[in-house]
Amino acid sequence: MAYGRAMRQLARVCLVGIIACGALGLGGCVRAGPDRTPNAVATSKPVFESDAAALAAATKAYAAYLAMSDTISQEGGANPERLASLVTPDILKEQVDQFHQLQARGFVAHGSSEFDTVSLQHLTSSVGGEEEIYLYLCLDVSKVRVLDSARKD
Repeated sequence: MAYGRAMRQLARVCLVGIIACGALGLGGCVRAGPDRTPNAVATSKPVFESDAAALAAATKAYAAYLAMSDTISQEGGANPERLASLVTPDILKEQVDQFHQLQARGFVAHGSSEFDTVSLQHLTSSVGGEEEIYLYLCLDVSKVRVLDSARKD
């Protein structure tokens, strides 16, 4: 049973991470509702020259986030502040709290998460040159094992 609770905890950490990807919004493996309409009209040159460039940048950013999140999980939740450059301040606070819970319970993850089937859902340009990129992707945590403080599943 501890494994199931630990896996749900790790999955919640990963899901919070999905939400947290700074300017990234992710929608899992199935199409989630209609595309959003931007609230602001861009008045400056777009950051990305094409949707393909935006997708490549978002994929790279999410890979960096996921790698760090996995590293922190593998280290039992130690030093979650390492996510600071990869997420927004509000999400960082949530992530730090989640990883501290992982650490307090003595859980350690083994293995790494993966993602695939990445596609661009929506790209929004706003005043000030900020871009928001929303992705669809499939996150696979099947190769991640979470061990309790006794290092058992």
